Formats: sequence, structure tokens, C-alpha cells
Amino acid sequence: MNRSLMFIVCLIAVALVSSTAGAQATFDLTLSGPASLTGAAESVVQYDVDGILVPGGLTAEDKGAQGWSVSLIGEGCTIIDVTTAGTVAAKFDDDPPGLWVGGFNKTQTTDGVGSVGACLDTPGAVSAIVLSFTLDVTLDPVNPSTIVKLVVEAPVPAIEDPDNVVCAAATVAYVDGCTGAGQPVDNKVTHMGGTVIPSLGLLTTEICPVLDCSQAPINLIFQGEASLDSETLKHQVEALFDNSLADDPGPADPEANLEVATAPGETGQAEGYVAIVSQLGDTGRVQGWSLSLAATGLTMVEATTTGTIAASAETDPAGIWVGGFNKTQIVDPLYDPDDETGMDPPGENGPLPPQGEGCVSAIVLSFTLDITLEPVGTATVLKFAVAAAEATPDEGSVSGLMTFKDGLKGAGQPVNNVATVSGGTASFCQPKPLVVSFVPVQVGSFKTSDANGDAKIDIADPIYVINHLFREGPDFPCPASADANDDDMVDISDAAHVIQYLFMAGDAPIGDIECHIDETLSPEDCPAGSTACDA
Repeated sequence: MNRSLMFIVCLIAVALVSSTAGAQATFDLTLSGPASLTGAAESVVQYDVDGILVPGGLTAEDKGAQGWSVSLIGEGCTIIDVTTAGTVAAKFDDDPPGLWVGGFNKTQTTDGVGSVGACLDTPGAVSAIVLSFTLDVTLDPVNPSTIVKLVVEAPVPAIEDPDNVVCAAATVAYVDGCTGAGQPVDNKVTHMGGTVIPSLGLLTTEICPVLDCSQAPINLIFQGEASLDSETLKHQVEALFDNSLADDPGPADPEANLEVATAPGETGQAEGYVAIVSQLGDTGRVQGWSLSLAATGLTMVEATTTGTIAASAETDPAGIWVGGFNKTQIVDPLYDPDDETGMDPPGENGPLPPQGEGCVSAIVLSFTLDITLEPVGTATVLKFAVAAAEATPDEGSVSGLMTFKDGLKGAGQPVNNVATVSGGTASFCQPKPLVVSFVPVQVGSFKTSDANGDAKIDIADPIYVINHLFREGPDFPCPASADANDDDMVDISDAAHVIQYLFMAGDAPIGDIECHIDETLSPEDCPAGSTACDA
């Protein structure tokens, strides 16, 4: 064979190999996110969407994609953030690590200016990636790879007819022509030095309004008492690792108000709780949340997740938090939002007043394990303590208000009341405020034989006495009330006296069995409100 003929044969062979390689490699650009979301009518919901590159026609021995460019827009929604953090395009030394080593990464949202086609005048996002300029770094040739993460915001439609609730469609799609800082970007993949045009997918999410909060998938409520005791919390942890559902922890208390008995002239203090009520069913689970609470007419004393489901699984009582994130703190009431915006010099009054009393809490239950709240149930997630802003009067009462207020700022950025549900951001439905009242009560007010201080005389009282005397039970709220036979001692005879009175036609407890005042008692003997009696 002469040299010219051999050269032609080699060219044909190279062309065949190149053609075969090109025919084998295909790529699909797809999107992953929620199929449906609900929210309060005329509010806004946020959710996360992942952009995924799916290879085809390759084997595990082949090379994957070396780089790509993507261009996306939202219809009926807005892409408000885009990043490669947490994807294969993240840096190799990030946490979690990606594959990017000294290549190129330009990822940004767009405003439609300078764009072409469907991207013109439409907000969107672009991302252009080269994994490395010097190393042979490629994507997995067989398995899908997440290449970009989006945060999407969509309006929740109004409810025009309660009998015919209409949902809206929010669509994120790959569309050529969106423009960031450079030229219009098209959706392309680089493989073995050549350009492959991928198929382009889209994601449509149904956005539905809820008629009222009783139908909402997630609610925030205030509670006077925690809905989960330590045993229930431990049961939740056990159920989590047994991969089974825990029992519904009990009914919600959406109308909770706190009334605290306080001695006149004293500044009362109250404890309250915040719970998440989940009605998600099969649509998802709460993985984390952030809370922002304002206190009006009150002073914040404490904010903690201790004793709630957000406590560590290693504490007693145990929560279900395992290696996630927890930042719970009282905010600086004098923080001036205008200082951040530069609208006025620090410390001077501007358009926005100081944020006032309150607290914030940001929780991720776990970064590594699949730990979530139950899809249906009420879970206490925050405990707080507040004090009255002024002393309790002799008559009447003083009160304050706890509300869920977006935007309070702790050590980080301003915090909103939202939850992460199956990777997306969801808003809580119209949470109600909590009224905290401090009612005056006379020191020394008690009920004879009311050993446990609940303002009732029943079988629980002699049991309380026996538990205290012989089983290391709790102290008496007001020891005078446990002295049923009025011999200035509390012993087994007092328990027997009450049992005989209740069940054996015995004599009534000595003294007034209704609420009354003993002027000889000091605050240390019988603290204000210790027996739930009013003066």
C-alpha cells in the first residue's frame, strides 16, 4: 500500500472512531424538586431545585463530562439564588468536596438584560464549569451528577372561591440564551474535547393555597406546656433508629395563653414553649427550621432547646438532634437595623427602630443521618422564659405578647420563620400570638389538704404526701397545705386523714378547705401562687 493510500485509510479510521465515540455519548439535563407545595393564600413559598446531568451511552471505563454550561429560567416563579456548593462542581477541598480543581466556574443569577430568546427580560440563572485546566478530571460516566443548586421563590395564589381552590404552576426549565456577566449562555456539555448538545428537561411544581391553618401542612404554635415528655422523646429516638413511625405525640394547643400568679410588687416570670404541628402525611418531613420570636411588654430571660425534641439525643431528656446545627439565643434588643443599611450613623435613630426583645433559633437535626420530625404530630422545638416588663400591681394584672416576627437578628443574619421540608423551604401558616399575663396573688393563700398545689383535694394529695415522705418525691409547693390535721407537722397521719375524709366518711380536714390566707406564712413558707389559689 502506498503512503497516500495509507494516509487516507488512517483518516477514515480516525473519523470512524470519532464518529463512534460521539454517537455513544449522550447527556440529559434534568431537574429535581418538589412536585407540589402548599402555603397560606397570597404568601410566598421558597424551595430548592437541583440541576442534574445524566450521562448515556458510556461505560464505567469511559471518561465522563469535562465541563458544561447551563442556562435556566423560571415561569410562574423566580430563581433567586444559584450555587455549585454541595455539587460535583464544588472545589475538591470544600465540605462536602466536589471535583473542581483549578478550572473555571462562573455561576450567577441573571436579570434578563442582554439575554436572547425566551430568556429576554426574564430572570434566570447560568453556570459555566470547566472541572480542571491541567488535570484529567471528569464526571462519573454512568451515574447522574448534581451540577447546580437553585433556590426558587413562587407566589401562592389567592382563594377566590373556597369551594373551588385553584392551584398555580411554577416551572423551572433549561432554556438557551440567558446572559450573566458575559455572552448569552447555551446548554452544552464538553466530552472528550468535543461539544455535545444535551436534551433539556424542566420541573413543574404545583403551588396550592390552603383555606386555613387547620389544613396547612405545617403550623407554628405557642404552648403553655411541652407536648412531648422525656419518655415520648426517647420513644421518638428509638423509633427513628428502628425505622418505624413514632406515635402521634398528642393534640396541639393553638390558643395557649399563659397566666402566672405573682405577688404584688414583684416582677413575674413565665415559661412557654413553641411547637411545630406537622400534617404533611406522605408529602414530606421537616428536616430543620428557623424561628424568630418577638416579646412585647416582656423581657427575654431564656431561650433553649433543652427538654424539647431539638435537644441532643445524648441528653436527658433526649431529643433527636444528632450532629446537625443549633444556634438558639436571645437577641440584642438595642440592635438597630439601620446600622446595617448605612441609613444613619450607629446608635442614632433612623427609619427603623431597634429590634426589641426576642429570641431566634436555627436548627438542622442532622447533617449526616436521615433525621426528621414525624410527618403527622406535634413536636415541641423551643422553650423560652420571659419576665414582666413591670411589677405586678395589687389589683388587675400586667401582660405582654409573644409573636412570631420575621427578621430578628442574633449573631448571624436576620432570621425568618420557615422550615426545611424534604429539601425545600416552606412557610408556616399564620401563627397566632401568645398573651402572657401576670396576675396578683396574696402570699400565704392556700387550700388545706391540697398537698400538690393544684387547688383541688383528691386522691392525688395523699399520694403526693406518701411519695414525699417515703419515695424521695418532690417537695410540697406550700407545706402548710399538706398539714391536713393541723398539728404543725406533715406526716403519714395527714395522708390518712385525707383518705378517711374522701372515702370513709371521716372528718373534714381541719381548717378551711377553700382557699384562704394565713398571715403568719412568709414567701419562703408558701410562695405566691404555689397552690394555684387567688386572694
